Amino acid sequence: MDLSEEFRRHANECRLTARLTKHPVNRAQWESFAERWDRCLKNAESASAAAANACNKRTRQMKRFGQGSQ
Repeated sequence: MDLSEEFRRHANECRLTARLTKHPVNRAQWESFAERWDRCLKNAESASAAAANACNKRTRQMKRFGQGSQ
């Protein structure tokens, strides 16, 4: 399981626990946990996208260099 899926699973579990919790203070706390996991998910997806873009950029540069030397 990748990191994004793990964060998404934790957020969903927190939301489920919040729905099943009767006490309003506890429900709010579980919702807060879910929001934190959502932020982790967003950060992980942003980092993954940035890494993919950097890799793609490097690949394009290498292809241009390789094509120019033939």
